[in-house]
Formats: sequence, structure tokens, C-alpha cells
Amino acid sequence: PITPSQSSSSSATTTTTNGDNELVLTRVHPNGCAVVGLNRHRALNALNIEMISSVTRALEAWRHDERVRFVVIKKSGKTDSGRGFCAGGDIRALFDHPFQAHVFFQAEYRMDYALSCYPKPVVSFLDGITMGGGVGISVHGALRVLTDKTLFAMPETGIGLFPDVGGSYILSRCAGEVGMYLGITGQRLKAADAMYAGIGTHYVASSRVDAVIEALQSQSFAGSSRSFVAVEKALRAALDERCDALASDSGSLHKWRPFIDAAFSAPSLVQVEERLRAMAASTSHGDDDHKTHGSAQWAAKTLKTMSTKSPLSMHITFRAIRQGAKMSLRSVFELEYRIACRIGRARLDFQEGVSALLVRKDKKPKWAHSSISRVSAAEVDRYFAPFGEVQTDTADGQTLRPLFAKED
Repeated sequence: PITPSQSSSSSATTTTTNGDNELVLTRVHPNGCAVVGLNRHRALNALNIEMISSVTRALEAWRHDERVRFVVIKKSGKTDSGRGFCAGGDIRALFDHPFQAHVFFQAEYRMDYALSCYPKPVVSFLDGITMGGGVGISVHGALRVLTDKTLFAMPETGIGLFPDVGGSYILSRCAGEVGMYLGITGQRLKAADAMYAGIGTHYVASSRVDAVIEALQSQSFAGSSRSFVAVEKALRAALDERCDALASDSGSLHKWRPFIDAAFSAPSLVQVEERLRAMAASTSHGDDDHKTHGSAQWAAKTLKTMSTKSPLSMHITFRAIRQGAKMSLRSVFELEYRIACRIGRARLDFQEGVSALLVRKDKKPKWAHSSISRVSAAEVDRYFAPFGEVQTDTADGQTLRPLFAKED
């Protein structure tokens, strides 16, 4: 079963708080730099409930520790210690225990939200594969460092889920319709494109990450410089000085941006598909314009990508991102919690998507709907309704409740 660890770490504020065999390594540097090191390299640091519980305990301890000035989140060890910063969440556990999935989502979303409003600056180093849960634990802080090893994606529609961990908020605030495009297609981005999308604030070569962190740990925070604003300003200045320039137009996303905005600004997912089909067919009408030819190629490739994703998940994603643009992050997490719990309990596309990826391993999921047009608005409505309006909200002895208590 998915159960949060009840053990505590009373040494969370010492120089070294746990051993190298732990899944999360935490320590506090003398200058007040508290470090979270993700240490599950064989699984690309994918988050399980134990890791989430460990990070949450450390954050709570450091919140009240006057010595701690800021937090660094990174993969453990040196920069060559693994390919993944954090490749997502433990989807196999959610697959095996669908009616316990709410325990995982509750712990993960609360941790992510705590990072977004943490009283001390958070610096994340997205040095490697950063997907799903790895996005949630890294992008809600003000300072986000990308590297040449960064590979960012929200690929959830490919397993019957949706871009959660605050993705409905994050993606809705990308330039134009870039976020919608990323959420629907799961497109993978390297550093330049991730910077263009607004995912990162700084860039440094992976080989220099350790040196940059050492530079942050050499900063002195005394007297009035201990305030949140002063510490964040000092950290930003240190990163500005030591990080490398990275032209956001050195990737591909800016070239696709006009096509993305033209297609994904449609008022419905069905109309997005219609616009893409029209773009893909444009060269067949004798238009040899270079730009038109480029848009046709891009549209055809995008349609092919979308054909592999769950139609239901794409509809849920489309609506969540549109709604997320008008919501606070806290409200987004509440919404995503309802959606995620119901997806887990429905045993439809999520079960099929994970089975195709991890059980059968044929990567050929058979989705519940054959196409986007087959998904009704009423089906999507069920995932967005308040708790208590869907039958599976009470099942297997578990009744779903809101993510946050009113007094939180």
C-alpha cells in the first residue's frame, strides 16, 4: 500500500542528516545553505512516497531553523552521478494501488505547494531528465538553473494522466500557447527551449554545477541580509555572475511559436485538431511558400504525436490549462487533486497507459476512446466536479476530501 513514512529525522539541521544509502540526502552548510539531494539514481530519482515524506520533513524542520537561509534542490553526488534530476513520480505504485493513489497525490502536491510559498529562497538545479514529479519539486521556486543535460517534459498524456504537480498553472503562464502545446503533446525540451518557455531562470554547463553551488555556499548572510528578499537578491546576483549566457532563440521552440499559437489558441481541443489538419494539408494546394511548408511539416508531426496520446487525457489537459490560467496556484492544486484521484480510481486510460509502458512493455496502449472527437464534455466534467458528485469519490473504504483544510 502507499503509506507515508511516519519516521522523523531529528537531525535535519545538522551538517549531515542521513546516510548515503538513503533515497534523499539532506544537509546544512555552515553558511545556511540547506541541500536536498535526490538519491534514487537507478530509477532516475523518480519520487516515491518515502522520498516525498523525507523532503517534506526536512522542509518543515528548516522552516523554523534560524541557521537555514536558503534551500538547494539537486540530484545527489557530483554532476556525473546520473542522467536524471527527477524523472517523475512512482507511477507503478499508483498503478498497483489505484484506491490509495490519493495518499501519494496528497503528499506530493502539498510538498510542491509548500515549496511555492516557502519562507526561504529555493534554488533548483534541473541537471538531467526533469519530468512530471521532477517538475513539481523544482519549478515552483524563484531560481531554477538549467544545464546542457536538462531534458524537460510533461509527458503525462502518453500514460493516460495529465500534467499535474501544478502543471495547469505553470503551463498556462508560458508565452502564448506554448504551455498548451507542451501539455497536450508532451514535447521534450532541452535547455534553450526550456528557457524560452520560462521554465528556467539561469543556465550553466553541467560540469560547473558543483562549482556554482560551492559559490552559493560561500555567500555570507549576516544581520539584515538574512531577510528573504536580501538572500534571494544575493543568490540571484551570484548566479548571474557565475552562470552562462544562453540565447533563448538557439533552440527550435521560437521557430514553431507562430504555428503553435495559430493552432493551440482554438477554443476547443477538437478545433485544435481541425486547425492542425488544415495546416498539414496546406502544401497539397500548391502553396510552395517556405513558411507554409514549414508549418505543414510541423502540423503533420504534431498530429502524429497527438495520435499516440490518450484522447481523454488530452481533453482533461486542455480544460485544466485553460482554467488554470485564471486560478491561484493553491486552487489549481485543489483542482488537480480531484482530477488525479479520479483518474487513478477510474481504471481506464491510466491503467492502460502504465500497463503498456511498464507491464506489457509494448508501448501500444489501447485507449478507451479511438479519437478526440469521441470524448464527450460530460465525461470530462466528471473529473472536474467537486468532491462528492462522483461515485468513486467514496470507494474501497476511502472517501476523498479536499487537498487543503480551510485553516491551512
